[in-house]
Amino acid sequence: MLISKPENKVLFKSIGDTGFVAFRGTQTLEDIWYDIDVRPKRWPPDDFSSRMWVHGGFASLTKKLWKDVEPFVENHEKIIIGGHSL
Repeated sequence: MLISKPENKVLFKSIGDTGFVAFRGTQTLEDIWYDIDVRPKRWPPDDFSSRMWVHGGFASLTKKLWKDVEPFVENHEKIIIGGHSL
């Protein structure tokens, strides 16, 4: 099954027990703002004990998209994530 969420810039595909999540690259002015937000942000965003930091734009956009990604990820034994500009 292929599920596209164009409004959220993410594509899902299942093959057996493997889930594929692909994020599209920069296409809009909003995307550019995420790209240039290079301030480090803690990851996961709500875990203040975490010592991991990621690109600020990546953190913000992932947090925004997580409501669509999480159910798909939780239903697969293996996940492969890719995309452009990641």
